[in-house]
Amino acid sequence: MVHAAPLHQWAIEDCRLWGSQPCDQAQIALVLLHGYGGWGRRCVESVPAGFRARAYMAVVAPDGPHSAKLGDGYAWYPLSQNDEKNRRGAFVAASAVLALLDALAMAFPAAAFVLAGFSQGAAVALAAGLNDRAGRICSVVAHSGALVFADGCAVPVNDKAIYHFVAGADDRFVPPQMVAQCHEDLSGAGMRCSLSVLQGRAHRPSAPGWRIVRQAITAAQARPFGASAPAFERVG
Repeated sequence: MVHAAPLHQWAIEDCRLWGSQPCDQAQIALVLLHGYGGWGRRCVESVPAGFRARAYMAVVAPDGPHSAKLGDGYAWYPLSQNDEKNRRGAFVAASAVLALLDALAMAFPAAAFVLAGFSQGAAVALAAGLNDRAGRICSVVAHSGALVFADGCAVPVNDKAIYHFVAGADDRFVPPQMVAQCHEDLSGAGMRCSLSVLQGRAHRPSAPGWRIVRQAITAAQARPFGASAPAFERVG
């Protein structure tokens, strides 16, 4: 169980983590990926109290590997005006996240994984879900973030993961049209996806977004332990 204070901190796979200590009884491991300039600690601190009171769930949030040029936090990859560079950066970062999940699976051997990312972290969460050969990720919640594919997302169906997209209707940083296009690309590739466009919302985490995370957690609990995803080609 994660307590509001103090937060535990440790390192694994050369990555600093904030959240709960390893617990072999955890049924769900919620992995939060911050946006550009964010911190893992702030992600965990933002988790609604009702989430952190659940003994069956571990909550962890790594810090990105780069220092952000804006703000005092971290980044998953350097930002670029080029969509292709951003997409490649997201997949490079996703490889590190997947290595982290491999290590976390040793700490949480009974847990199914739910990834929830915001903004840049959402792009990394999506990339990690697409390349999750081990099938550990049950659900991905991408809040105010997307991947841009030049020619669509040509990936065979992975029927063990569900992708939940959340967009703010008034988001000027990651417009809802960009999120909707990514949703369309993944749906066209056979992925199970949902899209929620929040009216009156700009580029920031939201209570409706947390409700979708809660739904993803509920769905992950229903997944039979040990179920694996079918093999598919690596993308990115």
